[in-house]
Amino acid sequence: MNHKSSSWETLRDCCKDEAAFVRLKQVLGTLPECQPEYAERSRLSEEKFARAFCSSPASVNITTFTDGRFLEVNDAFVEVTGYSRDEAVGRTATELGIWVHPEDAQQMRELLRSQGEVRNMEYEFRQKSGEIAIGLVSAEIVEFDGQLCVLGMTNDITERKQTESYLKKALERDRLLGEMALRIRRSLKLEQILQSTVIEVRQFLQADRVFIACADGNNCGKVRAESVGSDWEPILGRLGCVPDPKALAEIQQVFEQNHALVIDDVSAGAMSPLRCEMIEQLHVKAVLGVPIWLGDRLMGALVVHQCTAARHWRKFEIDLLEKLATQVAIAMQQAQLYEQVQALNTNLEQQVQDRTIELQQKLEELEKLSELKDFFLHAVSHDLRTPIMGMLMVLKNLLSKSDNSQKIEVSGMLIDRMIQNSDRQLDMLNLLLDSEALETGVQTLHFQSSQMHTLIADVIVDMQPLLDRKQAHLTDFICPNLPPISIDLVQMRRVFENLIGNSLNHNPPGLGLTIEAKVEANQLYCTIEDDGVGIENCEYLFARYARGKHVKYSTGIGLGLYLCKQIVLAHGGEIGMIDRHANRSGKGSTFWLRLPLAQSALQA
Repeated sequence: MNHKSSSWETLRDCCKDEAAFVRLKQVLGTLPECQPEYAERSRLSEEKFARAFCSSPASVNITTFTDGRFLEVNDAFVEVTGYSRDEAVGRTATELGIWVHPEDAQQMRELLRSQGEVRNMEYEFRQKSGEIAIGLVSAEIVEFDGQLCVLGMTNDITERKQTESYLKKALERDRLLGEMALRIRRSLKLEQILQSTVIEVRQFLQADRVFIACADGNNCGKVRAESVGSDWEPILGRLGCVPDPKALAEIQQVFEQNHALVIDDVSAGAMSPLRCEMIEQLHVKAVLGVPIWLGDRLMGALVVHQCTAARHWRKFEIDLLEKLATQVAIAMQQAQLYEQVQALNTNLEQQVQDRTIELQQKLEELEKLSELKDFFLHAVSHDLRTPIMGMLMVLKNLLSKSDNSQKIEVSGMLIDRMIQNSDRQLDMLNLLLDSEALETGVQTLHFQSSQMHTLIADVIVDMQPLLDRKQAHLTDFICPNLPPISIDLVQMRRVFENLIGNSLNHNPPGLGLTIEAKVEANQLYCTIEDDGVGIENCEYLFARYARGKHVKYSTGIGLGLYLCKQIVLAHGGEIGMIDRHANRSGKGSTFWLRLPLAQSALQA
C-alpha cells in the first residue's frame, strides 16, 4: 500500500469538504518517499494532526508568519468568529477587524519572534456580528513546506469571564450590603452613613453621579449626600433643592408607586418638559433611582446618573440599589430615634444644668457672705477693737486718778499715741471701703499717660522720712527713657507706697531695696526687691487676709496687699511675689507687677 496515498485519504476523511482538504494538503506539503520509516511516522503524525485540527473544539488557525494571512481555519474558528472559511482564508485578522486592540497583534508577533511561542494570553476579539469576545490564545511558530507559519489556538472564555465578573460583582454587592449594615449598627451619625453609601455605590457601579435626596418634610427635594465624578457638576450646594415643585411632584409620584425609576436612555424616554430641563442641566444620559421607604412613608430616593453615555441597567444593579435603600431607611429610622432620645436627654440635662448653676450661684453667694462676715468680724474684733480698747483704758486710767470735778492734765505723748491709734483705725476703714469699691467696680479710676521713673521718684521723696527712720536704703534703677504707661496716679502711688512700706515694716532696720523696670511683650515689668528675711508661703499673700503659721489672720498685711492687687487688676495688669528661695540673691523677697503700656507707646 502506498503510504502517501493512504495518508491523504485519511486526511480527506477528516476534512469536511474537498476544498478544506485541498487547502490543508497544500499547507502540509508532500511526504518524502525515499525514507519508508520516516514516511510512515509522518503519515501517522499527519493523520493525528488532521484529526486534531478539524475536530478540535477550540478555534484553530494557521497563518503566515510574515503577514499573518490565514492559510487554514477549522470549524470551531468559523463558529466562534462568525467568518466562513472562504471569508477568512487569504485575509488577515486585521483586515477582518478581529483584533479589538490592534496593538495586541503587534505584541503577540513580538513575543513569537523573541520566544517562538505564546501560551494562554488573554485578548479581546471582535466577532463578525460586532460583539466583543475574550479568547485565551496559544500560538507557536511551525514550518510547513519550507514556509514559517503560526499555528494558533484560541479558547473562547467569554462566558467564563462573564461568570467570573458576575460572581465578583455578587461578592462585592454582598460585601457592600454587609458593610453598610455593620456601619449602621456601629454608628448613629446619619450624614456619615449616607455619604459613605453614595461613595461606595458610585465606585461599585462605575457611575458618574450618585446622590440621596429627601422626599419628606420641609427639606423635600434637598440633596443630603452626593458622590460625583470630577468631570461633572455636583448637585449638592449648587441646587440644594429641586428648583421646580411641579417637577418634584412628578418624581415623587413615580416613587410613591413603589417602583424603581429605570431609564437606559433619556433621549428615548417620554418625560415632561420640566424633567427634561432638569436632566439637560445635569447632562444626564441614563438614570436609575429607587425610593427609600420608612414604613408607609416615602423618605427619599437613592439615584444614580450616567452622564457619559446611555447605559443598560442590569437587574442585579437594580436589586442592589433596592436593598441599599432598605438599609438607608433603617439608618434614617435609627437616626430619628436617636434624635428623639437626644432631645429628651438634652432637655433633662439642661434642666439639671440650670438647677445646678442656680445652686452654685446660691452657694457662692453664701460663701462670699460667710467670708465677708468672718473678715469683718476679725477686722472689728482685732484691728478696730484694739485701738479703741487702748484709748478706753487710757481714759479710764486718767479718770481713776482724779475726781470728776478736777481738770485732767494729758501729756502730749499720750495725745500723739491716741491720734496714731485713731489714724490707724481710719486707715483700716479706708482700706476696707476702697478694696470693696475696687472689687465691685464702684470706684472709678482716672487714667492718664505717666512715666514710671517720675512716679517712683515722687514716692521715694514722700517715703524718705520712713526710710530714714528704718535706716533703710532704696536704689532706683528705673530708666527715664521707658515708654509711658496709662495709670491712675493716686491709686498707683498707693500700690508702691504699700509695697515699700510692707517691706520696711516686716524687716529689721538697715534694709536694702532696689526698684527696676523694663518692657516685656507690650507691658512694663517692674520689681521691688529687698534683702530682708523674706516671706514664706506667699501663695495667699494677696488674698483678702493672709494666713501665717502662728496667726490665723493678719489683716494689717493681707488687706494692704489685697488692695494693691485690686488696683493693679483694675489697670489690666498683674501682681505677684517671688519668695526668698526663688529670689536671685537667695534671700529677701521680690514683689513684681506688670502694667500695660499707654496706647500712644503701642502705636509708636
